[in-house]
Amino acid sequence: PIGWANLLHEAAELVPNGSVEQADFLAQYFQWAAYERAEYNTEAFETALNIAEQAGDEALELRVLMGALSPHGLSVHYEAHLKSVTRGLELLERVDDPRLVARIQEGAVYTSWVSGDLSRAESYANEFLDTAQRLRGRFGIAIARHLLALTTEGQGRMDEAVDHGQRGLDASPREFRVLNSQALLSFRRGDFDRGVECLESAAESGVRVNGWTYYVGLMGNVLSGKELVRLGDVKHLEIVAADDTVEPALRTLCVVAMAAGAAYGVDVNTASKVYEDLKSMPMGPIWDLYVPRTLVLGQIAAHLNRLDEAETHFKDMLDWARKAGHQPWTAETCEAYADMLLDRDEPGDHEKAIELQDEALAITQELGMRPLTERILARREILRA
Repeated sequence: PIGWANLLHEAAELVPNGSVEQADFLAQYFQWAAYERAEYNTEAFETALNIAEQAGDEALELRVLMGALSPHGLSVHYEAHLKSVTRGLELLERVDDPRLVARIQEGAVYTSWVSGDLSRAESYANEFLDTAQRLRGRFGIAIARHLLALTTEGQGRMDEAVDHGQRGLDASPREFRVLNSQALLSFRRGDFDRGVECLESAAESGVRVNGWTYYVGLMGNVLSGKELVRLGDVKHLEIVAADDTVEPALRTLCVVAMAAGAAYGVDVNTASKVYEDLKSMPMGPIWDLYVPRTLVLGQIAAHLNRLDEAETHFKDMLDWARKAGHQPWTAETCEAYADMLLDRDEPGDHEKAIELQDEALAITQELGMRPLTERILARREILRA
């Protein structure tokens, strides 16, 4: 409810300073201020945490830390998110509340992903699923399945990813995160009908203008080679990206989507500004799970003919993807990097591009990523001609 943050702040002022009640109210105020008005009130969070630590109340400490995960994520404070998860894992064995356990496990998926350990991320996602099933919460089960779909897809187990995604939709048919991720997975595999169906359901889920949905639709059009998805007006993304009352994470996703659109020629008028905006924006544990910002930076830099910068972005993305073992992102980055090298056409670029295309093809053919395979082979036919 709107106005809840103000009520919680007033409640915190009515109880004794330094009390457990004040810590609980301040922790909840910290959450609701982030949700209602994109406000990241560090003082409220730190005061609540200090009260818990001074009292030696580990249960209270954990409530404060786990309640802060979403605000940390939405406000793009990755280090605070990581610190909260790390402390939560230390307290895990002494926690009786399964809801707090689930929050720790979910947060650990994100931090493991960003650190490049997809296997550990999958392990935490499985633990999160076990806890969600004990709680019998359909939303928690859907999110756990969604995270399992992402981690198994990243490791190249595409059929498992589809199965996890479908089970997530069985638990919560309108959960837009599951729908978006399954749409992109379907587009990657060339199952365009399912991809469109998932994306249309995501658009009907009631979620406000979302850069991730736009990005997934754009990828559907790129991979299919036609206007498979009717993209929304990019002006809506610009409005959200400039709105200070919207959480920074969601604004960043809108800028990523605009940058990808510019890179693929959808809206090139503001490409330079969008590129600079995206470079200046921090990313963090939740949104890096969904869109490869560094890859998009490379693509838009290449589009702007800033080829040295593009190469740096592609190398950074490829280093992360290879080390993490994220096979789809490795293949997609190899393809984009190879295209840039072929366009630049400096000494050694052609040979390097062929090596990158070979690496991408080995992955796409093994994983059944038919559309990307066809894009790479089509580029090779052009070169032969």
